[in-house]
Amino acid sequence: MIGTFRHGAGFTIIEIALVLIVLGILAVALVPMLQLVHDDAMREQDSTSLETAKNALLGYIRINEGVPCVDAAGQPGIQRLRSHEDIGSAGSADYRQPAQDLRLRC
Repeated sequence: MIGTFRHGAGFTIIEIALVLIVLGILAVALVPMLQLVHDDAMREQDSTSLETAKNALLGYIRINEGVPCVDAAGQPGIQRLRSHEDIGSAGSADYRQPAQDLRLRC
């Protein structure tokens, strides 16, 4: 028969609306947690990049006995350190010369 309708064969609009509401509530609860995880990962990546840059600069300082700089005429050069003792060791908190010249806080 063409006009017959089988009762209970599908979902009602109320059931679909309830499922959508539940999914919306779950999305609202999960998005901030995912954002926190993403922020933590980005913070860790930035920290790793800064540590790599620091180690590269310290290696450059040890090899060239100075920090890279530009003179008043705009020519690249090396700012010589006062002595080998100024170079310090990797991660040493005693090394202050380039940081003072660059006006950085250590």
